[in-house]
Amino acid sequence: VIYLEAAAEAVLFKFDVLRKVFRHYCKTHRAVGAAHDAAVAIMGGAGLSLQGWQNLLDDARLLGIATTRQLHPKEAENIFKLANMTMDPTTGNYVFGLGASELETHEFVEALFRVSLIISEQVRQDPAQVFGDVIHTISARCKREDATAFRAACRALSIQEVLAKHKDSLDA
Repeated sequence: VIYLEAAAEAVLFKFDVLRKVFRHYCKTHRAVGAAHDAAVAIMGGAGLSLQGWQNLLDDARLLGIATTRQLHPKEAENIFKLANMTMDPTTGNYVFGLGASELETHEFVEALFRVSLIISEQVRQDPAQVFGDVIHTISARCKREDATAFRAACRALSIQEVLAKHKDSLDA
């Protein structure tokens, strides 16, 4: 119970940053055919592909084979699949690949829990502490969507001058 409370607190404390990180890797690493995936369409196109998941872990320096506090790429893939399992209504078994082939937000958080559990076994530390460390590492090292900064940059005088210069072409 203490682990869950500490984990929930870590997610809530860094929620805005995690959301921006998640959205960045969703948008920059789209899965092939994701536009046709009904479950992803319901989420507004926000789904994290396996490639995006692995790139996120790589950018956070949590993916590798040489040191502790890192996951082997196969472990990262297995975590992705475990977090993305869905119950098959015909058999009642959990299987990968039935619904969306991308992680939704809640599955992303589950995958981060699974990363923390593996690393906590490697370093023999409390899973709650490791989860907080993983969240902090992702927040500090990963790229994130920042639409606010982009909008502010578009209001810069130099951008306004370019738009004014090409106004006739843009109006056409």
